[in-house]
Amino acid sequence: MQRRLTILAALAALSLTATGCSQSQPIDEEIHLSAHNAPTEGPSEEEEEEKTTSKPPAERAKPKCAELRNDPRDAFPSNSQPGRMPAVDYLDYNFWISDIDNQYDPCDPLSWVVFRGGLGDVEKPAHTAASITDGIAFYVNGVPDGEMRLFTSIERVETDGDGTATFSWGERTGSTAEGITAHYSVSLKASGGSIKAIDGDIAEFNERWNDPQNEYQLGTYDER
Repeated sequence: MQRRLTILAALAALSLTATGCSQSQPIDEEIHLSAHNAPTEGPSEEEEEEKTTSKPPAERAKPKCAELRNDPRDAFPSNSQPGRMPAVDYLDYNFWISDIDNQYDPCDPLSWVVFRGGLGDVEKPAHTAASITDGIAFYVNGVPDGEMRLFTSIERVETDGDGTATFSWGERTGSTAEGITAHYSVSLKASGGSIKAIDGDIAEFNERWNDPQNEYQLGTYDER
């Protein structure tokens, strides 16, 4: 009888052990699945606000617009005749303005103002065929690159973007009666506060741009 009770007790213990194992496995799996499927913590409200309000690097680095005391848009409005510009080297010579094409922009890397007119003395333009000429002032980041320069016939000025532009003009190479006989074109780039010819008829452009006799004073003018 005692032996029978011992066998029954052993069988009962084995049964309890098997039952415990079968119940513990689903619990472990449930814990593992719960941890795997738990939602990840998203960004905080402060992080979301920082992403929304922060500006991209290009916008933060945008240069300030120029603020000249004598704004070229007011001094030289398009289709106006504000008067004369004295020569830099010899004041008895003047450029008299008959028309203006103002493309000045204080925020652009490269902008300009084209002047049409002719040469004359302090009293009036000469009104001769030989005296008729054009001029241009270039501005880098809204600031003038020196004074206005003469080019006999300015044919085209067009921005190419990124602080570059195409500039085309004509010159007389023969008699006045022959008119414009030579045509030139250069690519210009704004660099270090000034313009530089980087392609095309560079020598011809530099010859005229750097000639002191072709410089006329910006901002000096008298109404007729």
